Amino acid sequence: DDNCQKYRTIMEAIENITSVVPFMVSPGNHDTRNQSYRLFTHTFFSPYWEKYYNYFYSLKLGSV
Repeated sequence: DDNCQKYRTIMEAIENITSVVPFMVSPGNHDTRNQSYRLFTHTFFSPYWEKYYNYFYSLKLGSV
């Protein structure tokens, strides 16, 4: 699929930065088609995915 190839090309292009700099992602409108989220789920790690099956979580970082 052409869209899948474009997605992979972008992910490969940003890999050098994203492998060392923490960042948070969220599904976009293209990820919600048919409510599958399949490509998004296989591309990005989400803490506790197996337990809660959602992409939402929070972090406590002291008294920020």
